[in-house]
Amino acid sequence: MNIPITASWRSTMRDVVTAIKEHFNFRHDSQVADLIGISRQHIHVAVRENRLIPDKLLESCIVNDIDVTRLLRDAKAVKVSDVDYSESQIKISHFREGEILHHRENWMQKWYVEKLIGRTVEINESFQIVSIETDEMEPRIHRDSLVVLDPSEKEPKGGIFYLEVDGYGVLRRLVKGNGINHWQLLAGSQVEAESVEFNKDFRVIGKAKCVTSKL
Repeated sequence: MNIPITASWRSTMRDVVTAIKEHFNFRHDSQVADLIGISRQHIHVAVRENRLIPDKLLESCIVNDIDVTRLLRDAKAVKVSDVDYSESQIKISHFREGEILHHRENWMQKWYVEKLIGRTVEINESFQIVSIETDEMEPRIHRDSLVVLDPSEKEPKGGIFYLEVDGYGVLRRLVKGNGINHWQLLAGSQVEAESVEFNKDFRVIGKAKCVTSKL
């Protein structure tokens, strides 16, 4: 259930410096230091210790029209004007667990969604994210986590699901009850709960696919 998520970049600081040198036809790291706005000694330390200097790097990318995502992900210095963002982002429905059920729509980079899900995804696939605002699912899922849902999973079965119960969105583990349509909705530390009926007492929004920290 838990998928370890590493940092959102794959490039080292050496990769970043090399990409910028190639883009601007620089010969020396010191020229990159001047572009970013740091000392030449600082850039040598940053490369040696793999420090990305995010504030200076982001500011320099904005000023010089460089896509910082491509730089950190692919070690490529690409102009923002040359990137087709319509083909690189996926619309995500975002819920807040424990509140009256409503959602807003966000856009996320396709590569980051693929990293969260652990597989290649299509632009037109639907995904949902739930911000966990309570500790009811601990120790399985902690407060301030993000849970990625698969909204195609609309029927109850064994597993953790995001549900609508009395108009509120809650994350619960489903365990089959005694009746045909009866289920137990379990919080993290519970071993048994009162049975409820599917499509009467609750409905499924989506099944939890993975958990990570907030973006």
